[in-house]
Amino acid sequence: MQMTGRIPKDFIDNLVTRIDLIELINARVPLKKTGSNYTARCPFHNEKTPSFSVNPIKQFYYCFGCGASGDAIGFLTNYDRLSFPEAIEELATLAGVDVPYEEGTQASKPSEDFTELYELQQSVSKFYQQALIKHPQAQQAREFLNNRGLDQTTIEKFEIGYAPPEWQNLPSELNFNPDKLKQLGLLIEKEDGHQYHRFRNRIMYPIRDRRGRVVGFGGRVLDQSTPKYLNSPETPIFHKHNEIYGLHQTLQTNDRLQQLLVVEGYMDVISLSRHGISYSVATLGTASSREQYELLFRYCKHLVLCFDGDQAGQTAAWRAIKIILQTLRAERQIRIMQLPEEHDPDSLIQEQGHDDFSNSINNATVLSDFFFDYLAKQHDLSTIEGRSALVRTAKPLIAEIPDETYAQLMQARLAELAQISFSSNTPRPARTSNHQPRTQFDSRPSLVKTAFNLLLQNPDLIQVLNQQPTDWKMIKDPDIAVLLLLYETIDNNPESSFLSLMKQLEHHDEFTRMKSLISEILLAESEIKAELSDAIHGLNKETRQQRVHQLVTKASQQALNTQEKEELNQLLAHKQHNNAKIGKHK
Repeated sequence: MQMTGRIPKDFIDNLVTRIDLIELINARVPLKKTGSNYTARCPFHNEKTPSFSVNPIKQFYYCFGCGASGDAIGFLTNYDRLSFPEAIEELATLAGVDVPYEEGTQASKPSEDFTELYELQQSVSKFYQQALIKHPQAQQAREFLNNRGLDQTTIEKFEIGYAPPEWQNLPSELNFNPDKLKQLGLLIEKEDGHQYHRFRNRIMYPIRDRRGRVVGFGGRVLDQSTPKYLNSPETPIFHKHNEIYGLHQTLQTNDRLQQLLVVEGYMDVISLSRHGISYSVATLGTASSREQYELLFRYCKHLVLCFDGDQAGQTAAWRAIKIILQTLRAERQIRIMQLPEEHDPDSLIQEQGHDDFSNSINNATVLSDFFFDYLAKQHDLSTIEGRSALVRTAKPLIAEIPDETYAQLMQARLAELAQISFSSNTPRPARTSNHQPRTQFDSRPSLVKTAFNLLLQNPDLIQVLNQQPTDWKMIKDPDIAVLLLLYETIDNNPESSFLSLMKQLEHHDEFTRMKSLISEILLAESEIKAELSDAIHGLNKETRQQRVHQLVTKASQQALNTQEKEELNQLLAHKQHNNAKIGKHK
């Protein structure tokens, strides 16, 4: 049940500390240990080499290419495209705790409170289920399900119901709120004021989101009425392109998914489950979306598409392929199970049985073969014109593939079919950079960057800077100005973390330059403090050298005043003292 109100900050902070960020991200983006951190190719922008880094100790991620950063909540909101409350709920589920909501707060606007809608959908679903059992005109629906081979266990698992034939079949004694029914698309009101219920004389399939809430319905007609299948319209809680039928049941049944079988229809999923294929889901019709496949890839990296064998099914499979190409990454695998023309998954498994159907799944065609086989049938490859048309069709689709290695192999296959030459060295457009050119002290940037990054990622080490001379603050240089800004921000907010610092500074004029300085420092935890101390010491030394140079240059042109002479003598004495110390250690 969705609650309303504000989520206490203490709960959020404690929840984040209970989540292993490495485990959370690795389930979606495979990570590789590099030094003390974990790295991967950034999931938020296309890149050749890994620049996405996850710090297991401080539990945050940062991309040195695009600047994406955050904690577990930030990752779920950006990668899984969840709202903030949804991300909290997701993390709470992983941690095995309930989210406490403070009542009487203003955090949740009434328009965003969908609790009553979810409860109403659940109540309507229960009514449909009872109608299938008790309604006097439900016999035809029960016979239909029986003829399709569904037993009572399967019917109950998928909560199949029946919408009676009356124009207003949701009984008034249930006191369903008419305004809420309209919001859910269950009650339709015509211009003349006449009202009727959307689903009538149909077998009802409740659609649950991955958290188990009923968000919509699909209804199959029992007579010759059209359309054959009728779905809930878009509502505040149901967005067709974001939902997958059967995913909730699949996640409840399988602890570890080796693969997901993606089909088109409700009955396909239900019949497959009845025959022991418990890992099938449906895209709510042929109009599959990128959001649906991104959702599936969160739970399993290996998808098998199994659409109907007729022309409409093949067209749907091709549309799905064009969408999936945009989501491909190295760890994701796609295969296509091609059915005989007269079959859909439901009819085929009833004919073949579990074992033969499973073998067909295992022998499914890899995406690349299906891609080129499908296109080859559309063009006459024996002619130059046909091969040219093939290239024109395939090239822009291959260009959508984010995985560069896979894209190059697809380009090579296309070149082979089209009988043209192929070069894998075609340069990609370079990423633009906001980095500004340095104006001076080109010998010193590594010291500034080292100090900056170590302090940014370890704000508690500000004491290292406080224990050393502050000569470095006098250097007139844009990067020193950024380091000074960071230092002052931490000094004013001693409890700051990497993420809170980024949020505090993101609206500052220097933030663009600050992001250009961020880089990963691969050091053991035991080395960080000493490295930061050495960097500040080096900056102080170069500051003094710069000042000596300025004063000596001025003295060669005009007399120094008393204060300047004293300063120069002190600087030279400091230099001689350090040289003497160095000499003793040689």
